[in-house]
Amino acid sequence: MRRTRVRDERSGMVSWAERIGLRGDDDSATLAGRRGAAWRGEEGYVLLWALFAFILLSGFAALALKSGGSQRRMSKATASWNDSFYAAEAGLQQVIQFATDTLVGGLAPGDSVDLGWRTIAGSAQYRGVVYRIDDGPHALYLARSTGRVPGLFSGRTTTSAVFTLAANEPDALVFNRGLTIQGIMEITGGCRVHANEFLHVPGELRTDGPVSSSGTVTGNVRSDDVQQFTDSQQPSPVIPPGFCDSADYRVQDGWLVDISRADSMLLGSSGSGDWERTGAREYRAEAMAEGIYCVDGSLTVEDMGSPGSSERISIAAQGFVKFVDNPYIEAAHDTDILIAAEGDVSLHGEKHPNNPNYKGEIRAGSQCGLVSRPWVQGAMSCLGNPDPPGVRSIVTDNTIVGNLELTTRCNVGGPPVPRPIRARAWQHEY
Repeated sequence: MRRTRVRDERSGMVSWAERIGLRGDDDSATLAGRRGAAWRGEEGYVLLWALFAFILLSGFAALALKSGGSQRRMSKATASWNDSFYAAEAGLQQVIQFATDTLVGGLAPGDSVDLGWRTIAGSAQYRGVVYRIDDGPHALYLARSTGRVPGLFSGRTTTSAVFTLAANEPDALVFNRGLTIQGIMEITGGCRVHANEFLHVPGELRTDGPVSSSGTVTGNVRSDDVQQFTDSQQPSPVIPPGFCDSADYRVQDGWLVDISRADSMLLGSSGSGDWERTGAREYRAEAMAEGIYCVDGSLTVEDMGSPGSSERISIAAQGFVKFVDNPYIEAAHDTDILIAAEGDVSLHGEKHPNNPNYKGEIRAGSQCGLVSRPWVQGAMSCLGNPDPPGVRSIVTDNTIVGNLELTTRCNVGGPPVPRPIRARAWQHEY
Protein backbone atom coordinates (compact mmCIF):
# COMPACT_ATOMS: atom_id res chain seq x y z
CA MET A 1 0.00 0.00 0.00
CA ARG A 2 1.39 3.36 -1.04
CA ARG A 3 1.51 5.87 1.72
CA THR A 4 0.88 9.54 1.13
CA ARG A 5 1.65 12.19 3.58
CA VAL A 6 -1.34 14.42 3.64
CA ARG A 7 -0.68 17.81 5.18
CA ASP A 8 -2.92 20.61 6.04
CA GLU A 9 -2.09 23.40 3.67
CA ARG A 10 -2.56 26.01 6.32
CA SER A 11 -0.91 24.36 9.33
CA GLY A 12 1.48 21.94 7.76
CA MET A 13 0.47 19.28 10.30
CA VAL A 14 0.01 15.60 9.45
CA SER A 15 -3.68 14.79 9.16
CA TRP A 16 -5.50 12.08 11.12
CA ALA A 17 -5.71 9.93 8.00
CA GLU A 18 -1.95 9.62 7.92
CA ARG A 19 -1.83 8.84 11.62
CA ILE A 20 -4.01 5.76 11.21
CA GLY A 21 -2.50 4.62 7.95
CA LEU A 22 -5.40 5.21 5.58
CA ARG A 23 -5.51 6.75 2.22
CA GLY A 24 -8.58 8.14 0.61
CA ASP A 25 -11.80 6.13 0.00
CA ASP A 26 -10.01 2.79 -0.32
CA ASP A 27 -8.76 2.96 3.24
CA SER A 28 -12.24 3.87 4.61
CA ALA A 29 -13.80 0.86 2.91
CA THR A 30 -11.17 -1.40 4.39
CA LEU A 31 -12.02 -0.20 7.92
CA ALA A 32 -15.76 -0.71 7.39
CA GLY A 33 -15.14 -4.24 6.12
CA ARG A 34 -13.16 -5.12 9.20
CA ARG A 35 -15.91 -3.81 11.48
CA GLY A 36 -18.59 -5.78 9.59
CA ALA A 37 -16.66 -9.01 9.86
CA ALA A 38 -16.24 -8.57 13.61
CA TRP A 39 -19.98 -7.86 14.08
CA ARG A 40 -20.95 -10.90 12.07
CA GLY A 41 -18.78 -13.06 14.33
CA GLU A 42 -20.36 -11.59 17.46
CA GLU A 43 -23.83 -12.08 15.99
CA GLY A 44 -23.16 -15.84 15.67
CA TYR A 45 -22.23 -16.09 19.35
CA VAL A 46 -25.45 -14.30 20.38
CA LEU A 47 -27.56 -16.76 18.40
CA LEU A 48 -25.87 -19.69 20.08
CA TRP A 49 -26.44 -18.23 23.55
CA ALA A 50 -30.09 -17.46 22.78
CA LEU A 51 -30.66 -21.04 21.56
CA PHE A 52 -29.02 -22.45 24.68
CA ALA A 53 -31.17 -20.26 26.98
CA PHE A 54 -34.32 -21.26 25.10
CA ILE A 55 -33.57 -24.97 25.53
CA LEU A 56 -32.75 -24.48 29.22
CA LEU A 57 -35.93 -22.53 29.97
CA SER A 58 -38.02 -25.04 28.04
CA GLY A 59 -36.67 -27.80 30.26
CA PHE A 60 -37.49 -25.84 33.41
CA ALA A 61 -41.03 -25.17 32.15
CA ALA A 62 -41.61 -28.85 31.34
CA LEU A 63 -40.27 -29.85 34.77
CA ALA A 64 -42.57 -27.34 36.52
CA LEU A 65 -45.61 -28.61 34.62
CA LYS A 66 -44.74 -32.20 35.44
CA SER A 67 -44.19 -31.37 39.12
CA GLY A 68 -47.52 -29.53 39.35
CA GLY A 69 -49.31 -32.47 37.81
CA SER A 70 -47.64 -34.85 40.25
CA GLN A 71 -48.69 -32.70 43.21
CA ARG A 72 -52.29 -32.69 42.04
CA ARG A 73 -52.25 -36.44 41.54
CA MET A 74 -50.75 -36.94 45.01
CA SER A 75 -53.41 -34.72 46.61
CA LYS A 76 -56.21 -36.61 44.89
CA ALA A 77 -54.66 -39.95 45.80
CA THR A 78 -54.34 -38.88 49.48
CA ALA A 79 -57.98 -37.79 49.54
CA SER A 80 -58.96 -41.12 47.99
CA TRP A 81 -57.00 -43.05 50.62
CA ASN A 82 -58.63 -41.05 53.43
CA ASP A 83 -62.08 -41.77 52.02
CA SER A 84 -61.23 -45.43 51.66
CA PHE A 85 -60.06 -45.52 55.29
CA TYR A 86 -63.40 -44.20 56.56
CA ALA A 87 -65.24 -46.63 54.27
CA ALA A 88 -63.20 -49.52 55.69
CA GLU A 89 -63.86 -48.42 59.29
CA ALA A 90 -67.60 -48.13 58.71
CA GLY A 91 -67.58 -51.45 56.88
CA LEU A 92 -65.78 -53.17 59.76
CA GLN A 93 -68.54 -52.16 62.16
CA GLN A 94 -71.16 -53.58 59.82
CA VAL A 95 -69.17 -56.78 59.23
CA ILE A 96 -69.01 -57.42 62.98
CA GLN A 97 -72.73 -56.70 63.31
CA PHE A 98 -73.49 -59.13 60.49
CA ALA A 99 -71.29 -61.79 62.11
CA THR A 100 -74.13 -63.50 63.92
CA ASP A 101 -74.09 -67.07 65.12
CA THR A 102 -76.15 -68.02 62.05
CA LEU A 103 -73.57 -66.54 59.66
CA VAL A 104 -70.28 -67.66 61.19
CA GLY A 105 -71.24 -70.23 63.82
CA GLY A 106 -70.83 -73.11 61.37
CA LEU A 107 -67.37 -72.12 60.10
CA ALA A 108 -64.64 -74.67 60.70
CA PRO A 109 -61.12 -73.49 61.64
CA GLY A 110 -59.51 -72.03 58.52
CA ASP A 111 -62.82 -71.40 56.72
CA SER A 112 -64.14 -67.97 55.74
CA VAL A 113 -67.27 -66.26 54.48
CA ASP A 114 -67.14 -63.42 51.94
CA LEU A 115 -69.86 -60.77 52.21
CA GLY A 116 -68.88 -59.19 48.88
CA TRP A 117 -68.71 -55.51 47.98
CA ARG A 118 -71.38 -53.33 49.57
CA THR A 119 -72.11 -49.63 49.08
CA ILE A 120 -72.46 -47.32 52.07
CA ALA A 121 -72.65 -43.49 51.96
CA GLY A 122 -72.31 -41.96 48.48
CA SER A 123 -70.07 -44.04 46.24
CA ALA A 124 -67.94 -45.46 49.08
CA GLN A 125 -67.80 -49.24 49.19
CA TYR A 126 -66.41 -51.95 51.42
CA ARG A 127 -65.83 -55.65 51.09
CA GLY A 128 -66.20 -57.74 54.24
CA VAL A 129 -64.67 -61.15 54.87
CA VAL A 130 -64.83 -63.13 58.13
CA TYR A 131 -62.19 -65.81 58.83
CA ARG A 132 -62.14 -68.38 61.62
CA ILE A 133 -58.57 -68.25 62.88
CA ASP A 134 -58.51 -70.56 65.92
CA ASP A 135 -57.62 -74.23 65.97
CA GLY A 136 -59.31 -75.22 69.20
CA PRO A 137 -62.69 -75.40 70.89
CA HIS A 138 -62.91 -71.62 71.54
CA ALA A 139 -63.86 -69.92 68.29
CA LEU A 140 -61.97 -66.79 67.28
CA TYR A 141 -62.80 -64.80 64.18
CA LEU A 142 -60.99 -62.18 62.13
CA ALA A 143 -63.22 -59.56 60.51
CA ARG A 144 -61.53 -57.90 57.54
CA SER A 145 -62.94 -54.87 55.73
CA THR A 146 -61.48 -53.31 52.58
CA GLY A 147 -62.72 -49.82 51.74
CA ARG A 148 -62.58 -48.02 48.41
CA VAL A 149 -64.09 -45.06 46.56
CA PRO A 150 -64.29 -45.87 42.82
CA GLY A 151 -62.68 -43.30 40.56
CA LEU A 152 -59.44 -42.41 38.79
CA PHE A 153 -57.52 -42.44 42.08
CA SER A 154 -59.12 -45.44 43.77
CA GLY A 155 -56.81 -46.18 46.70
CA ARG A 156 -57.88 -48.94 49.08
CA THR A 157 -57.54 -49.34 52.84
CA THR A 158 -57.94 -52.57 54.76
CA THR A 159 -58.82 -52.71 58.46
CA SER A 160 -59.38 -55.74 60.65
CA ALA A 161 -60.33 -56.82 64.18
CA VAL A 162 -60.40 -60.07 66.10
CA PHE A 163 -63.64 -60.97 67.87
CA THR A 164 -65.45 -63.84 69.50
CA LEU A 165 -69.10 -64.76 69.96
CA ALA A 166 -70.04 -64.28 73.62
CA ALA A 167 -73.21 -65.04 75.48
CA ASN A 168 -75.51 -62.05 75.62
CA GLU A 169 -75.52 -61.70 79.39
CA PRO A 170 -77.70 -59.03 80.96
CA ASP A 171 -76.06 -55.81 82.05
CA ALA A 172 -76.40 -55.14 85.78
CA LEU A 173 -76.18 -52.20 88.15
CA VAL A 174 -73.80 -53.65 90.73
CA PHE A 175 -72.44 -52.05 93.91
CA ASN A 176 -69.83 -54.11 95.72
CA ARG A 177 -70.63 -52.38 99.02
CA GLY A 178 -73.84 -50.79 100.18
CA LEU A 179 -76.00 -48.42 98.15
CA THR A 180 -78.09 -45.56 99.47
CA ILE A 181 -80.66 -43.95 97.19
CA GLN A 182 -81.77 -40.61 98.58
CA GLY A 183 -83.40 -39.32 95.42
CA ILE A 184 -85.47 -41.06 92.76
CA MET A 185 -83.84 -43.79 90.68
CA GLU A 186 -85.65 -45.04 87.59
CA ILE A 187 -84.22 -48.08 85.78
CA THR A 188 -85.63 -49.65 82.62
CA GLY A 189 -84.41 -52.56 80.51
CA GLY A 190 -85.06 -55.52 82.82
CA CYS A 191 -81.61 -55.50 84.43
CA ARG A 192 -80.75 -56.45 87.98
CA VAL A 193 -79.87 -53.87 90.65
CA HIS A 194 -77.57 -55.38 93.26
CA ALA A 195 -75.67 -54.15 96.32
CA ASN A 196 -73.48 -56.61 98.22
CA GLU A 197 -73.71 -55.18 101.76
CA PHE A 198 -77.08 -53.43 101.83
CA LEU A 199 -79.57 -51.51 99.71
CA HIS A 200 -81.19 -48.64 101.58
CA VAL A 201 -83.76 -46.51 99.77
CA PRO A 202 -85.03 -43.52 101.78
CA GLY A 203 -85.95 -42.03 98.41
CA GLU A 204 -87.49 -44.23 95.72
CA LEU A 205 -86.27 -47.01 93.42
CA ARG A 206 -88.40 -47.83 90.38
CA THR A 207 -87.31 -50.71 88.15
CA ASP A 208 -88.78 -53.34 85.84
CA GLY A 209 -86.02 -55.80 86.73
CA PRO A 210 -84.97 -57.71 89.87
CA VAL A 211 -83.52 -56.03 92.96
CA SER A 212 -81.12 -57.95 95.18
CA SER A 213 -78.64 -57.64 98.01
CA SER A 214 -76.42 -59.97 100.02
CA GLY A 215 -77.53 -57.96 103.05
CA THR A 216 -80.82 -56.17 103.59
CA VAL A 217 -83.12 -54.30 101.23
CA THR A 218 -84.98 -51.51 102.98
CA GLY A 219 -86.96 -48.47 101.96
CA ASN A 220 -89.20 -47.58 99.08
CA VAL A 221 -88.43 -50.19 96.39
CA ARG A 222 -90.88 -50.61 93.53
CA SER A 223 -90.05 -53.93 91.93
CA ASP A 224 -91.94 -57.18 91.44
CA ASP A 225 -88.79 -59.21 92.13
CA VAL A 226 -86.84 -58.43 95.33
CA GLN A 227 -84.21 -61.06 96.14
CA GLN A 228 -81.66 -61.74 98.85
CA PHE A 229 -78.48 -63.58 97.84
CA THR A 230 -76.33 -65.58 100.22
CA ASP A 231 -73.13 -65.02 98.23
CA SER A 232 -71.78 -61.65 97.17
CA GLN A 233 -71.79 -60.80 93.47
CA GLN A 234 -68.40 -59.98 91.99
CA PRO A 235 -68.31 -57.14 89.47
CA SER A 236 -65.95 -57.18 86.49
CA PRO A 237 -62.44 -55.66 86.77
CA VAL A 238 -62.53 -51.89 86.47
CA ILE A 239 -60.16 -51.49 83.52
CA PRO A 240 -60.14 -54.57 81.26
CA PRO A 241 -56.73 -55.93 80.19
CA GLY A 242 -55.59 -54.37 76.93
CA PHE A 243 -58.07 -51.49 77.15
CA CYS A 244 -55.36 -48.86 76.62
CA ASP A 245 -53.80 -50.68 73.66
CA SER A 246 -56.24 -48.83 71.41
CA ALA A 247 -55.89 -45.46 73.18
CA ASP A 248 -55.82 -42.30 71.05
CA TYR A 249 -54.52 -40.10 73.88
CA ARG A 250 -52.46 -40.63 77.04
CA VAL A 251 -52.12 -38.25 79.98
CA GLN A 252 -49.02 -38.98 82.02
CA ASP A 253 -46.37 -37.07 84.00
CA GLY A 254 -47.94 -33.73 83.09
CA TRP A 255 -48.07 -34.43 79.34
CA LEU A 256 -51.01 -34.91 77.00
CA VAL A 257 -49.82 -37.24 74.24
CA ASP A 258 -51.69 -37.52 70.94
CA ILE A 259 -50.68 -41.02 69.86
CA SER A 260 -52.18 -40.89 66.36
CA ARG A 261 -50.29 -37.68 65.48
CA ALA A 262 -47.16 -38.49 67.51
CA ASP A 263 -47.57 -35.10 69.18
CA SER A 264 -47.56 -34.00 72.82
CA MET A 265 -48.34 -30.96 74.97
CA LEU A 266 -46.97 -30.07 78.40
CA LEU A 267 -49.82 -29.25 80.79
CA GLY A 268 -49.03 -26.33 83.10
CA SER A 269 -50.78 -25.09 86.21
CA SER A 270 -51.79 -21.90 84.36
CA GLY A 271 -53.61 -23.84 81.67
CA SER A 272 -52.56 -25.15 78.27
CA GLY A 273 -55.44 -24.51 75.91
CA ASP A 274 -58.38 -26.60 77.10
CA TRP A 275 -56.28 -28.66 79.52
CA GLU A 276 -54.78 -27.80 82.91
CA ARG A 277 -52.70 -29.58 85.51
CA THR A 278 -54.36 -28.93 88.87
CA GLY A 279 -52.23 -31.01 91.23
CA ALA A 280 -50.07 -34.08 91.60
CA ARG A 281 -51.47 -36.48 88.98
CA GLU A 282 -54.67 -34.45 88.73
CA TYR A 283 -55.90 -32.78 85.53
CA ARG A 284 -58.82 -30.71 84.37
CA ALA A 285 -60.20 -30.51 80.81
CA GLU A 286 -62.65 -27.90 79.57
CA ALA A 287 -62.94 -29.62 76.19
CA MET A 288 -61.72 -32.95 74.84
CA ALA A 289 -61.28 -34.20 71.30
CA GLU A 290 -63.20 -37.38 70.55
CA GLY A 291 -61.31 -40.60 71.16
CA ILE A 292 -60.05 -43.02 73.84
CA TYR A 293 -58.11 -41.55 76.80
CA CYS A 294 -55.87 -43.34 79.29
CA VAL A 295 -55.01 -41.14 82.28
CA ASP A 296 -52.25 -41.88 84.78
CA GLY A 297 -54.04 -40.01 87.55
CA SER A 298 -57.38 -38.27 88.02
CA LEU A 299 -59.46 -36.21 85.61
CA THR A 300 -62.18 -33.59 86.02
CA VAL A 301 -64.12 -32.78 82.85
CA GLU A 302 -66.21 -29.69 82.17
CA ASP A 303 -69.31 -29.50 80.00
CA MET A 304 -69.09 -31.61 76.82
CA GLY A 305 -71.42 -32.19 73.90
CA SER A 306 -74.97 -30.95 73.50
CA PRO A 307 -78.44 -32.50 73.11
CA GLY A 308 -78.54 -34.35 69.80
CA SER A 309 -74.76 -34.05 69.38
CA SER A 310 -73.02 -36.31 71.89
CA GLU A 311 -69.22 -36.52 71.83
CA ARG A 312 -67.63 -39.96 71.53
CA ILE A 313 -65.04 -40.54 74.25
CA SER A 314 -63.92 -43.31 76.60
CA ILE A 315 -61.81 -42.67 79.70
CA ALA A 316 -59.69 -45.10 81.73
CA ALA A 317 -58.11 -43.43 84.78
CA GLN A 318 -55.88 -44.68 87.57
CA GLY A 319 -57.50 -42.13 89.90
CA PHE A 320 -60.96 -40.58 90.03
CA VAL A 321 -63.13 -39.22 87.20
CA LYS A 322 -65.51 -36.34 87.78
CA PHE A 323 -67.93 -34.77 85.31
CA VAL A 324 -69.47 -31.40 86.10
CA ASP A 325 -72.09 -29.23 84.42
CA ASN A 326 -74.29 -31.03 81.87
CA PRO A 327 -72.36 -33.37 79.54
CA TYR A 328 -73.64 -35.41 76.60
CA ILE A 329 -71.14 -38.18 75.84
CA GLU A 330 -71.14 -41.74 74.50
CA ALA A 331 -68.57 -44.53 74.56
CA ALA A 332 -65.89 -44.62 71.85
CA HIS A 333 -64.28 -47.93 72.91
CA ASP A 334 -65.30 -51.23 71.33
CA THR A 335 -66.17 -52.63 74.77
CA ASP A 336 -68.83 -49.91 75.21
CA ILE A 337 -67.04 -48.71 78.36
CA LEU A 338 -67.53 -44.99 78.81
CA ILE A 339 -65.77 -44.40 82.14
CA ALA A 340 -63.46 -46.78 84.03
CA ALA A 341 -61.82 -45.24 87.10
CA GLU A 342 -59.84 -47.08 89.76
CA GLY A 343 -60.92 -44.37 92.22
CA ASP A 344 -64.28 -42.65 92.60
CA VAL A 345 -66.70 -41.63 89.85
CA SER A 346 -68.80 -38.50 90.31
CA LEU A 347 -71.44 -37.63 87.70
CA HIS A 348 -73.56 -34.53 87.20
CA GLY A 349 -76.23 -33.71 84.66
CA GLU A 350 -79.80 -32.74 83.96
CA LYS A 351 -81.99 -35.14 82.02
CA HIS A 352 -82.96 -34.15 78.47
CA PRO A 353 -86.25 -35.52 77.13
CA ASN A 354 -84.63 -37.29 74.19
CA ASN A 355 -80.87 -37.53 74.79
CA PRO A 356 -78.99 -39.33 77.60
CA ASN A 357 -76.16 -37.54 79.37
CA TYR A 358 -74.02 -40.67 79.56
CA LYS A 359 -74.25 -43.49 77.02
CA GLY A 360 -72.07 -46.49 77.85
CA GLU A 361 -70.87 -48.56 80.79
CA ILE A 362 -69.52 -46.81 83.90
CA ARG A 363 -67.13 -48.55 86.32
CA ALA A 364 -65.65 -47.26 89.57
CA GLY A 365 -63.05 -49.07 91.64
CA SER A 366 -64.12 -47.15 94.72
CA GLN A 367 -67.41 -45.25 95.17
CA CYS A 368 -70.03 -43.84 92.80
CA GLY A 369 -71.77 -40.54 93.42
CA LEU A 370 -74.51 -38.95 91.34
CA VAL A 371 -76.04 -35.52 91.87
CA SER A 372 -78.67 -33.50 90.01
CA ARG A 373 -80.69 -35.67 87.61
CA PRO A 374 -78.54 -37.30 84.92
CA TRP A 375 -79.76 -39.87 82.42
CA VAL A 376 -77.37 -42.81 82.07
CA GLN A 377 -77.93 -45.23 79.20
CA GLY A 378 -75.81 -48.19 80.14
CA ALA A 379 -74.65 -50.25 83.11
CA MET A 380 -72.88 -49.16 86.30
CA SER A 381 -70.65 -51.07 88.69
CA CYS A 382 -69.00 -49.64 91.82
CA LEU A 383 -66.57 -51.92 93.66
CA GLY A 384 -66.23 -49.91 96.87
CA ASN A 385 -62.49 -50.59 97.22
CA PRO A 386 -60.20 -48.17 99.08
CA ASP A 387 -58.95 -45.31 96.94
CA PRO A 388 -55.66 -46.05 95.15
CA PRO A 389 -52.53 -44.75 96.93
CA GLY A 390 -52.10 -41.01 96.47
CA VAL A 391 -55.62 -40.51 95.01
CA ARG A 392 -58.07 -38.13 96.70
CA SER A 393 -61.51 -39.38 97.67
CA ILE A 394 -64.31 -37.28 96.15
CA VAL A 395 -67.23 -39.59 97.09
CA THR A 396 -67.72 -40.88 100.64
CA ASP A 397 -70.28 -43.63 99.98
CA ASN A 398 -72.25 -45.02 97.07
CA THR A 399 -75.04 -42.48 97.12
CA ILE A 400 -77.67 -41.34 94.64
CA VAL A 401 -78.36 -37.82 95.94
CA GLY A 402 -80.39 -36.47 93.04
CA ASN A 403 -82.63 -38.26 90.57
CA LEU A 404 -81.07 -40.83 88.25
CA GLU A 405 -82.65 -42.36 85.17
CA LEU A 406 -80.71 -45.37 83.98
CA THR A 407 -81.59 -47.29 80.81
CA THR A 408 -79.81 -50.59 80.23
CA ARG A 409 -79.81 -52.99 77.31
CA CYS A 410 -80.55 -56.37 78.85
CA ASN A 411 -81.59 -59.21 76.60
CA VAL A 412 -81.68 -62.26 78.83
CA GLY A 413 -81.47 -65.49 76.88
CA GLY A 414 -80.78 -63.79 73.53
CA PRO A 415 -78.43 -65.19 70.85
CA PRO A 416 -74.64 -64.83 71.18
CA VAL A 417 -73.30 -61.45 70.11
CA PRO A 418 -69.89 -60.57 68.60
CA ARG A 419 -67.50 -58.83 70.99
CA PRO A 420 -64.15 -57.43 69.75
CA ILE A 421 -61.25 -58.59 71.91
CA ARG A 422 -58.26 -57.02 70.16
CA ALA A 423 -57.46 -53.58 68.79
CA ARG A 424 -57.87 -52.83 65.11
CA ALA A 425 -55.04 -52.76 62.59
CA TRP A 426 -55.21 -51.06 59.20
CA GLN A 427 -53.04 -50.47 56.14
CA HIS A 428 -53.20 -48.66 52.82
CA GLU A 429 -53.21 -50.62 49.58
CA TYR A 430 -52.25 -49.15 46.20
